Amino acid sequence: MASSFFLQLLTFSLIGLLGLSSRLYTQEIPDQVQVTVFEEKVVAVSSGQGGTVIQRLMPGEKVFQSGAEGLMGFALTNRRILGFSARTRIWVIRHLKPGEGALRGADAGDQIVLVVTNLGAHALSPAALNWATAPFMAGEGLINSRIGNSVGLVVTIRRILGFSASLGRWSSQNLLAGEKVTDVAVSDVTATVQTNYNLVIFNSATGEFERIR
Repeated sequence: MASSFFLQLLTFSLIGLLGLSSRLYTQEIPDQVQVTVFEEKVVAVSSGQGGTVIQRLMPGEKVFQSGAEGLMGFALTNRRILGFSARTRIWVIRHLKPGEGALRGADAGDQIVLVVTNLGAHALSPAALNWATAPFMAGEGLINSRIGNSVGLVVTIRRILGFSASLGRWSSQNLLAGEKVTDVAVSDVTATVQTNYNLVIFNSATGEFERIR
């Protein structure tokens, strides 16, 4: 009887810890950044110390899109990708290469900004001082891209790319010969891709992929 009681107690404790871990991962972050385009400037307003941070536009530079979510802010122009974090309180800039352009604009989550261009996928996380880039191979076309609060997912005709905001890097999983993507879903910290062969899971906490056949 005593052993049964302790087994039940251990089970309930494990369930409680798993629930707490899930809540910690999925807890929403209050918006701490606001981005405004004013005349020839892009202005980031941070709720923390440092206040207002201004990035001036170059001659002939036009802002296509701007916004903010959680810790992250961004501005997408015809020449650059500008990312801002409430933690670093600086503008992190990536210059677009000649002929490079965003395919679907920019997406922002609480801890990630994602921009997919015709040349690759670019992501920024809160503590990063540089954009993390996953270059596309020749002829690699985009199928889908999604973000969660701390995960980015990019699906091409050749690969599945997963970005972990906590690790600040991309991971890659090649599609098999004849493998076709049928469904894509993203949560706060994980992403799933269904194919005609497998279920592919990306976990942003570990930065690793798993295949379930």
